[in-house]
Amino acid sequence: RVSLPDSLVNWVLLRISLKNGGAVPDTLLGIIAGQEFESYAIKSNLPLFSHLAFMVICVLVVLRGIKGGIEKWNRILMPTLFLIIIMLVLRGLTLEGSSRGLAFLFAPDFSKLNGKVMLTALGHAFFTLSLGMGAMLTYGSYLSKNEDLVKSALWVIVLDTLVALLAGVAIFTAVFALGFEPTQGAGLVFYVLPGIFAKMPGGLVVGILFFLLLTIAAITSGVSLLEVVTTYFIDSKGWSRKKATLTFAIVIFLLGVPSSLSMGAWSHISILGYNIFDFLDYLSFKYLLPLGGFFMVIFTIFKWGTPNLLAELKRGGADIQISAKVATAILYLTGIFIAVTFVAELVG
Repeated sequence: RVSLPDSLVNWVLLRISLKNGGAVPDTLLGIIAGQEFESYAIKSNLPLFSHLAFMVICVLVVLRGIKGGIEKWNRILMPTLFLIIIMLVLRGLTLEGSSRGLAFLFAPDFSKLNGKVMLTALGHAFFTLSLGMGAMLTYGSYLSKNEDLVKSALWVIVLDTLVALLAGVAIFTAVFALGFEPTQGAGLVFYVLPGIFAKMPGGLVVGILFFLLLTIAAITSGVSLLEVVTTYFIDSKGWSRKKATLTFAIVIFLLGVPSSLSMGAWSHISILGYNIFDFLDYLSFKYLLPLGGFFMVIFTIFKWGTPNLLAELKRGGADIQISAKVATAILYLTGIFIAVTFVAELVG
């Protein structure tokens, strides 16, 4: 996240220089942009400064409250980002070799289905839906008592899955068309998309807008996570919003410093073969989020109670025709599935 602004500037400068010279083949655009991204990551001061700037923005938004700031902008910015993704999908599908990307994305290989893959998929589902981390609980507390929670949840799942599939099509069609390896990880967006923008009419403007909106999307994610701990200490400990926000913004910034420096000054530090950033990403994505979801299931069954859960879901008008016993059985099966998947990956 912290690398988005600087990467945007580097990509714009690269695009302008290419327009003036015009001597670099399109297939090299992603490589050059990727090198710019890597050169940024190894500079110890720039990622740290971006990390600080990112946290300052999150603090300013959270201090104002969710409804007073980020909610209003999201109604405009997120649909715009969606339209740009649609444009990228259409352009990616017209690239030569894009069919290999579609095959990679949608043709299953069931021989590779094991506990590790299942746990990775589970972690991805929890991450993309903000489950197991308290974000949905926090934002849900802002909803009206008359809100249909079941309907809202279904819309979130459908739209999230749709956007994920579209983003996958946009990325992987270009990955194979431009000759990249799909295993390069999250930084792939900084390698591949510049190559697509370079081949689009008005690609310079679209590229600037896309990375700007992607930065804003990252900020909304950061805001949601800061809001979780802020809201808890406001409601449970009686802290003021200012005290809670500033305290935990400082804590989060300090905890984020090792990750910020992990590709540069602290790149020599390795944990189980990962640098600090990749290790923490791996730990949270693959283990902590599923565990968070598992303990939420345990809390619902043994502390809150299934009848209270059903009553809350029906309050907004949802027509739920299942008994408390059936709902409890579903929760038990969910917890067992998470536990078995988790243990199977650890053992095998």
